[in-house]
Amino acid sequence: MIGVDLKNQKGSAVAYLLLALFLSGVLMATMMEETSVATTNIKLQDVKNKLASDLATISAGINECILLYPDAVDVDGDGDIDSEDNPNPPYPIYNDDSTGVSGDVIADIKCPGSGETIFTPAKGRFFKLLGDTTKYTTTYYNAPGQNVEVSIDYTIDSSVWDEALAQIDASYPAEMISVDTATGTCATGSCLAYVLKASCDLTSLAVGEVCGGLVYAGSYSGNRLYTTLFDQGRVAWSAAYTTTGANSSSDGAANTATISAFTDTAYYAVDLCTALGSEWYLPSSGELAVLDGNRKVGSLNGTFNDEQPGSTSVYWSSTEDSGNSNVVTISHMVNSPSYGNWSKLTTHNVRCVRTD
Repeated sequence: MIGVDLKNQKGSAVAYLLLALFLSGVLMATMMEETSVATTNIKLQDVKNKLASDLATISAGINECILLYPDAVDVDGDGDIDSEDNPNPPYPIYNDDSTGVSGDVIADIKCPGSGETIFTPAKGRFFKLLGDTTKYTTTYYNAPGQNVEVSIDYTIDSSVWDEALAQIDASYPAEMISVDTATGTCATGSCLAYVLKASCDLTSLAVGEVCGGLVYAGSYSGNRLYTTLFDQGRVAWSAAYTTTGANSSSDGAANTATISAFTDTAYYAVDLCTALGSEWYLPSSGELAVLDGNRKVGSLNGTFNDEQPGSTSVYWSSTEDSGNSNVVTISHMVNSPSYGNWSKLTTHNVRCVRTD
């Protein structure tokens, strides 16, 4: 007769149960950690893209002011045009018609020749991130010699914000971006100094060079194309399958105007571009191919989402597919451009362009 040690068997069962519980706990902790990391990465990408879009909006607004009102004007109405009017023309002035070291809230600045604020819904310019003034303090300074500066401070301590600034700092030219982490200079964490040069000749730029927040991306059909240093976001092309007839493969500006005339539904991709200003548009498939071909040149390098295969590296164009009105022609930004037709309701990247 063979004896059975029930005590040992029970002990072994308990040991296996404890081991299983331990391994289950380790697996659960690992899954939670991976989920937390993934969530943080999503938040980081969202903050970085929105901040970059806001910087492009600031640059577009200020550059429009420069183009429309290049000459100094008699701001104070004393009959003389002097340094009391604007020590740094043609850059915007403060809401109370002053300039100097005190600074002004970015949303309140105005062109010296118009008296109108630059960042208003009427002009189609709004901030995705910096519009929340309970969290962000954005100050415009018109006194640093040949430059103007925008200071951005996040008033809540955040590792995501700090990392977003670090990544933007690495992507922008050193003379344009300065991240300050010194104690006492920021409310919490890191703050950003965004500098726009007074002397900015876009026509002299080589591919990949930056001026006033714009990057020269290359030439297409005789036009010089400029873009921003980051994507404007990831959105669906539209909220419905409406056929707009925007099927030009070469003229994104015309496509954008055609799409913008429709009011039946939301056109998210185009709206991201026109929000930067009237001169911005969603590129055609041909113009998008220029961006793809030069995406590794100069300051453009590293600014596109082109390292991952599949839909994460897809960019919208404004060109509807001629064979099926429910899909739009897009470009993959991996290795070499490839074109595909995706449903307008799927989510992809947006990079806007403008010409001289």
